[in-house]
Amino acid sequence: MNSCSKGYRRFLSLLCLCCSVILLSGFGFGFDEPKEGFFVPVKFGDCLEKTVYYGETQAKETISIHAPEMKGEYYLTVKEVLEDGAQVKKGDQIIEFDSSSFYKELESAKNALEVAKADFEKTLFDLKNRMIELDLDVQRKELELAKAKVMVVENSTIISKIDLEKSKLTVKMAEMELKQAQISRQDFENEKKVSLVVKELQVKEAERKMEDQQVKISSAIVLSPGDGMIFKPFVRLNNEKGKVEKNKVVSPGDKLLEIPDLASFQGIIYINPSDTKFVQVQDRVSLFLTAQPDHEFKGFVTTKENYQVTRNERLGKNDPEGTLEENKIVIEITGHDPIFRPGMSFRAEIVSVIASQCLYIPVIAVQKDEQEKSFVWVKKTDGSSEKRTVSPGRSGITFIEIVSGLAKDELVRLDVVIGKEEENEELKD
Repeated sequence: MNSCSKGYRRFLSLLCLCCSVILLSGFGFGFDEPKEGFFVPVKFGDCLEKTVYYGETQAKETISIHAPEMKGEYYLTVKEVLEDGAQVKKGDQIIEFDSSSFYKELESAKNALEVAKADFEKTLFDLKNRMIELDLDVQRKELELAKAKVMVVENSTIISKIDLEKSKLTVKMAEMELKQAQISRQDFENEKKVSLVVKELQVKEAERKMEDQQVKISSAIVLSPGDGMIFKPFVRLNNEKGKVEKNKVVSPGDKLLEIPDLASFQGIIYINPSDTKFVQVQDRVSLFLTAQPDHEFKGFVTTKENYQVTRNERLGKNDPEGTLEENKIVIEITGHDPIFRPGMSFRAEIVSVIASQCLYIPVIAVQKDEQEKSFVWVKKTDGSSEKRTVSPGRSGITFIEIVSGLAKDELVRLDVVIGKEEENEELKD
């Protein structure tokens, strides 16, 4: 190995050492400065890990306002909407959708209803006339039958047998014609019912279409369901992420506005799936609002969702960043402060317990040998260092639990010093 490579390795060792000093200075580790590197004591107690994330505040209780569901409508255009932060009372108009097309459809439905009603009346009039004609035809056939029966006189010497047979035949013909007239009238009665049902359905359909348009017109104006302050969340509107604004096209059912309860808030953060092992429910949280960075708010983790969502699903990002998966964490913010509003950004410092009542040391103190066994350099009483095999347990980003191999207050070395054997190998290279 050449001198440049050797110098580079020493530079990395020094850089690691400086980082360790800065990182561990806030955790109460004491440092000695022996002949070979820096040493820190083995600690006993709760092995804690502090992780930092960024998120937004959200009211615990809120009234969500959605775009109205309208039959046959797949897109709605926002005509007017109140500004973010506007104060409203129950019944106040908070959003209005463009309803010009609904009024046109309503006028068309009214015309169609008038036509359907006129058609119904005409059909009813025609059916009544037709029924009168059929009733008269039946009456005529009944009179003709009666007349034919009078002409049949048995054992009469007035008419011949031939005329008698003709009269009987006339009676039979009259009976058949009467029966046919009665059948025709009955068939017409059924036809009349069907025709009227069809026309009535046409009238009802026209009335329904008119009512649908009236409902759409009334639904185009959304009133506040309660008192409070309007908040515009960043949500998916018509399959695009954004906030509701004038002339924005949305889909029925889209969440548009919120009226949050300002009495209690929670924080929402999204973390990398690999960090979920460091964050547990009930972990303590220190929260710092971007708007008030010097004031610490207390809280604790209440929910850790185990399934991941992509940034594309959450934020509508279609770039490579949109494929990143994250887990949602909910933080309960204790206490109340008037400064809190939905959507405020914050920095959250989460203190997690990696292991309770254990021995622990910095992660960078633990190394691996060729057999992948863990070891550390421990300071001896004479000031020299000895290599000792250890059994590590649970690990955080900064600290790691030591199950066996070390005792409380023993000193372990942090820096990576090139030993004589390594130097000899480098010289050979």
